[in-house]
Amino acid sequence: MTDGASGVSGGSGAADAANDAAQSAANDAAASAVESMGPASAEAVSSAEAAAEAAKVGDACTAEAALSRAEAAASQTAQAAQTVADIAAQTPTSVTEAAAALAAEDAQNAAAAVDAARQAVESMREDLGVSGCISQAPTAPTQGLALNTIEQLWA
Repeated sequence: MTDGASGVSGGSGAADAANDAAQSAANDAAASAVESMGPASAEAVSSAEAAAEAAKVGDACTAEAALSRAEAAASQTAQAAQTVADIAAQTPTSVTEAAAALAAEDAQNAAAAVDAARQAVESMREDLGVSGCISQAPTAPTQGLALNTIEQLWA
């Protein structure tokens, strides 16, 4: 009978080892995902700040371009945070849960920065009375659009 009990114990040891390996892999995956989201998070915040600064001085094109970059980076950050949350839900350990909390905070900070920039850009649009970036038109007519050429078309 002791041999049978020993076999059950051995099976339990293998299950524990497999569980430990799974937890270790989840911990590594969560930590790696948090680390990889750092550049996107930093890009979201810095581009959002650039958009807000450009909006303050009425540079619509720069503000909108920076806001677009910030939104894309914030989206990447949110996706990475969701990945970490999924890992933590599948394999809850102290490491995966801490990583998920950190990733969620990072994503919230990026989203808040983008929201602030979006408000600044909207305010700038209202102040300038424009709906978006207005590209710079040439001050002198181009050869193809000279007034006399247009008049000839209607003649």
